[in-house]
Amino acid sequence: MTSEIVRRDIALLEGSTHLIARIRRLVCAKSEGFYGWRG
Repeated sequence: MTSEIVRRDIALLEGSTHLIARIRRLVCAKSEGFYGWRG
């Protein structure tokens, strides 16, 4: 039972990490394009 909970927590953690990385990459790309466009 405990291993199931731990496994689910790890899956949640991995999913949120992927989401954060994707959002950060998107923000970086947007800001880079913005600053590149400005100067």
